[in-house]
Amino acid sequence: MNPDPMAATTLFVEPNDVLVFRDGRPFDAGADHLATGPFPPPPSTLYGAVRSALLAHAGARFDEPAFGLTGDEAAVLGTHTAPGSLSIGPPVLALKSRTGLHRLYPVPLDLLARKDGAGPEAVLLRPAPETGAFGKSNLPRGLRPLLPATPHPAGTFYERMGGLLTEEGFAALLAGIVPDSSQVVRVDEVFVREPRTSVSLRGDALHDFTGTGLNGKLFTVDFVRLCEGYGLAVDVQAGPIAVPRSGLLRLGGEGRTAGFTQCEPLPADRPAFEAGTKQVRVVLLSPAPFDAGWLPDGLDAGMLGGIRVRLDGAAVGRPVNVGGWDIAAGRPRPTRPAAPTGSVYFLTLEQPSDAAALFDSLDGQSLCSGADAQQGLGYVRLGLW
Repeated sequence: MNPDPMAATTLFVEPNDVLVFRDGRPFDAGADHLATGPFPPPPSTLYGAVRSALLAHAGARFDEPAFGLTGDEAAVLGTHTAPGSLSIGPPVLALKSRTGLHRLYPVPLDLLARKDGAGPEAVLLRPAPETGAFGKSNLPRGLRPLLPATPHPAGTFYERMGGLLTEEGFAALLAGIVPDSSQVVRVDEVFVREPRTSVSLRGDALHDFTGTGLNGKLFTVDFVRLCEGYGLAVDVQAGPIAVPRSGLLRLGGEGRTAGFTQCEPLPADRPAFEAGTKQVRVVLLSPAPFDAGWLPDGLDAGMLGGIRVRLDGAAVGRPVNVGGWDIAAGRPRPTRPAAPTGSVYFLTLEQPSDAAALFDSLDGQSLCSGADAQQGLGYVRLGLW
């Protein structure tokens, strides 16, 4: 039993080999020869892997509707058609060292790199001043363009900031401070992609399998290999049932395995703010399938977390697909567009005294509800701008 039924257990998931994940696009060898997917994988992928591992640990009988479980285990792990109360937080890349577990965060979309003769320079964006003469705009809902917090000469060019932010760098960004270069980690220091080319084989494994290749059926699969010491960190809320201190789970395609262990993460500090704080930024830590597309639910009415706010600006990336496979029904789940990880929303509070209440209700929580929130979608961190 967990000492605190409401406490989350942090698992560090370390693959035993390369992993492969697919996006929601259809794939047919010979027609579309590249099978690729996002990394880190969608939270729902980790949710399914963790739930399956916990079911196996509980001795579930998968041929029975309720897996043969009763009591707390049945309530938490659910049935074939209802997942129960099990929930996870957003999975993030992490480094496990002797000093603990150090999480890495995708660079939010309001942090760009300035290009000049001296090399790239990190630049933080924020909504243009309300009195600024920035010209006409077709931005919806009266949003203001995002401009560099520090003005630069005319003709300066900017590009997407690559890499990942350390815990310290992400905390600095939430406080409205530009992270320094030591707080940015290159992606290829954490994982590399290994494309592997193969060919579809004739027949099927159960009946007339011959093992000969089919003409014109070459395809390439994009595998991912994590560098030594790196893995995925995910917070698991399993209520009163026991979470194993270590074990194995199947993760991604081809039944690849990964080991997991319980870890103590570094605490996530809330940025300090004064009593008169009005300007708050909301950063997505995981994809969010909002009902209004790119816009968090409730913001169209000027409300978020029960607090009245005004949306002044947004840095939102191209939508990603959220779906998956329904094992019970034997068919794909409906694919939905979602605002991507790293999207940022700039809010102004109507009442500055509401800042503490907004942080208390939303910081480190999900803007989604129901099964989406349980599966780690729509989680956010709050900061200042």
